[in-house]
Amino acid sequence: MAQSHTHSRREREREERRTAILNAARKVFFTQGIYQTTMDDVAAEAEVSKGTLYLYFETKETILAILLQEGLALLVEHLEKAYNSESELTAPARLRFMAKAYFQFFQSYPFYYRLLIMFERRKFQESVDSQ
Repeated sequence: MAQSHTHSRREREREERRTAILNAARKVFFTQGIYQTTMDDVAAEAEVSKGTLYLYFETKETILAILLQEGLALLVEHLEKAYNSESELTAPARLRFMAKAYFQFFQSYPFYYRLLIMFERRKFQESVDSQ
């Protein structure tokens, strides 16, 4: 029984540290920018060694991918509320509600918005470059 308790405590502590690192990364990325931020910056903000940081996240891009997923989840949540498939809205009215939701997402989460746009722009550029 004691071993199970210790295991769950370790898992909880590991998840808490992972969350703290993501919070630190979010703060650094939001203030310094995506390209300027280094793993050293994230480790310093999280108050962990760079080695510890790499135990949780393989690369800076791994952290960015997680943040991108967070942003996408928030955007989808906003759009789903606006779409409201059970309402009897006309197509133009539904489109206005969705546009408003997208704009509210932009206002409420400017970093996530920029991250999503940057990712889409990069995907577009890669598709153009491969032509």
